[in-house]
Amino acid sequence: MAQVVNRMLESMLPHLEELQLSGIFTEEELRIIITRRRHFEYRLFRKPPNKQDYLKAIQYELNLDQLRKQRKEKMGVVFTSSDCEFGIVNRLHALYKRSLKHFKGDIKLWLQYIKFCQNMNQPNMLSKVF
Repeated sequence: MAQVVNRMLESMLPHLEELQLSGIFTEEELRIIITRRRHFEYRLFRKPPNKQDYLKAIQYELNLDQLRKQRKEKMGVVFTSSDCEFGIVNRLHALYKRSLKHFKGDIKLWLQYIKFCQNMNQPNMLSKVF
């Protein structure tokens, strides 16, 4: 399990480094983000899966994306790479898909994911939900 979690965290490094290079997050903030993500991943891999753990991880990523947007706007950053822009959003999609794999019958979770896709203006991902 630890190897899987570490691989997932390593795959997140490029977009996190891009966030640091653009000045949106500091190195210390990235350490905190990685620590929190590691904590969530370990909780998500336990058996049996707990829906509340998924919801907490999703909420954390939503808050992180909102903070990223606010800082980007405040700093006047016009251009950032796609890794920087969509790393958190891609993680949110992955979290929703993983949670829906475990909790297929949860209508509220499905509706939350549909609303997320609509709010992010991602019709391609929305069409894959159905």
